Amino acid sequence: LYSSAASDVYKRQEYILYRNIIIDKIGEIDLKDSEAAIHNLIVPMRTSFKSGTKMNDVYNNNAWLLDDKYMSYTTILSDLEMTSLLKEIAIDGEQVESDDSRPDIAVVFSNNPNDSDVVKFDIVVVELKKLGLKLAKKEELVSQLKQRARKLLQHYPDRIQRIWFYGIIDFDDEFVRSLKEEDYLEVYSGGKYFYKESNIIPCL
Repeated sequence: LYSSAASDVYKRQEYILYRNIIIDKIGEIDLKDSEAAIHNLIVPMRTSFKSGTKMNDVYNNNAWLLDDKYMSYTTILSDLEMTSLLKEIAIDGEQVESDDSRPDIAVVFSNNPNDSDVVKFDIVVVELKKLGLKLAKKEELVSQLKQRARKLLQHYPDRIQRIWFYGIIDFDDEFVRSLKEEDYLEVYSGGKYFYKESNIIPCL
């Protein structure tokens, strides 16, 4: 028999082992693997997760691979239509424009409605690309992220506080040069990261 405290320790150890297994699997991704293989390891495609079910979803949702803070989400949408993301920001009963484009992963956070008269949102959008793509396909990643930002700001400029956009892709000399030409700054940490703040003009 386990005490409650011992059981909690066991669950934490089990979860740490689970995370290590997922990290190892990410490290094994290579050129033969599809974009879907990467996607499903982070968040299974065509799924959504809500804050109220976090404890049940802990072994199905690996958004912590991007950043542990993203596990404090209100909603995560994986490979679901942009319409679904817009509905997360809309007021109940508000009509939402149909948009069948599919962000790879979208994470929505809302502020505490008790602290403000208006609910505000922070949004993370992630686009993924398989390994080994040609330069033109890699450069499409930046364009995709901008398109998502324009669409969100077109509809809800007053309800969105901040938007972060992530592109997950392999780097080669050509693509690094392309990013530097667009004034992306390399962030020196474990791995290779490039960062840039952008001014986005909403769609008219």
